[in-house]
Amino acid sequence: VLFRSVGDTDGALAAVDAFERRRRRYSPGTVRQMAELENAAAEDAIAAIVREARSKRVVLINEAHQVPLHRAFAQRLAAELRKIGYSYLACETFNALGAQAANEKGYIARNNGHYTDEPVFAGFVNAALADGWKLVAYEIEGGAALSPAEQVRMREEVQARNLVERIFAKDKDAKVLVFVGFGHLYKAPEPEPKMVMMGEHLRRMTGLPTLHIDQTPFIAHPDASDENPLYAPLLAKYLAKDPVILRNKDGSYPVLLGMAGRLDMQVIHPRYPMQDG
Repeated sequence: VLFRSVGDTDGALAAVDAFERRRRRYSPGTVRQMAELENAAAEDAIAAIVREARSKRVVLINEAHQVPLHRAFAQRLAAELRKIGYSYLACETFNALGAQAANEKGYIARNNGHYTDEPVFAGFVNAALADGWKLVAYEIEGGAALSPAEQVRMREEVQARNLVERIFAKDKDAKVLVFVGFGHLYKAPEPEPKMVMMGEHLRRMTGLPTLHIDQTPFIAHPDASDENPLYAPLLAKYLAKDPVILRNKDGSYPVLLGMAGRLDMQVIHPRYPMQDG
């Protein structure tokens, strides 16, 4: 899937959709959530995130690894966060030696990370380096002989610990953008789930104000039947031509799909038209 995304983004998404189709289950009440949005308006996603990030120290945003547009959005976001003092870019894809080498050279090389082999991701990172961001690797490397479940649990905790040791232990005033895959950014609602994700570990370990943003559910798919059932109704209601985030009249942000307490914001991407092939 990684290499199919190079020049064939629809093919990469379709390949993963074909696999996910076998196990995807949407709640019958998903579309009924539209009734909860009576008092919600759409706002420019970048502007909304930056507004909230001013009072935070850590912004966590995710990607689906087969969707380069998530990296393009993160590149736009990073450019704006840099203007308000954010300076550390931590990405799940980096290896430790690779991040150090890229910081020294000023550009990302093929062996500096995994998903940065994909050119949109490489472009995002190179733009960040040119803008003065410092790259930080936090992924677990190596590991003990543990059961698969124990390995997953350890990975979430070690990722957070690496961020603390490599950033916050050295810079008490650090402002950090963390770019993760899928659900690693989740907070833990009450009652606490069996699996505590990296985002919650980091929140607990640092005690700092954090912002958790999901941009994976609401995107267009090559086959519309693979889209989240809420996606088309949301686009019809808010007529979004650019990425948006919903905000209630009281200033709060509605969180859909049963993710309240685990996320702070959800980005809704428009159906981007084909341009130049």
